[in-house]
Amino acid sequence: MFEEFYIHDILIERKTTVRDTSTYPPKTVTNTELIPLTVSMDTPSSREQTLYHERNIELTNVMFYPKGSAQIKKTDIILFDDQRYEVVGKPEHQGQRSGVMRLPLREL
Repeated sequence: MFEEFYIHDILIERKTTVRDTSTYPPKTVTNTELIPLTVSMDTPSSREQTLYHERNIELTNVMFYPKGSAQIKKTDIILFDDQRYEVVGKPEHQGQRSGVMRLPLREL
């Protein structure tokens, strides 16, 4: 089912911070991981934009990806077509048989 959509290769930028207390003074190190994923990007419908606008959230794009292919976090940044997007909602399953997840995004 997912292969029927126009697909794109994106990167998920995930930053993790680790505090090393084995040295003095303690050091904080931030690691950046780039996770590749094949997705479908689309613009939201006017109804979706209105629903998010009512909650004071700007919605610029919607990303669809195969269920189970990624554990996307609220703090992740999506890199697509030289643009950066933040996650503005929770992943939503798009029907019991489709196996596709929907994720709302906002361009940074």
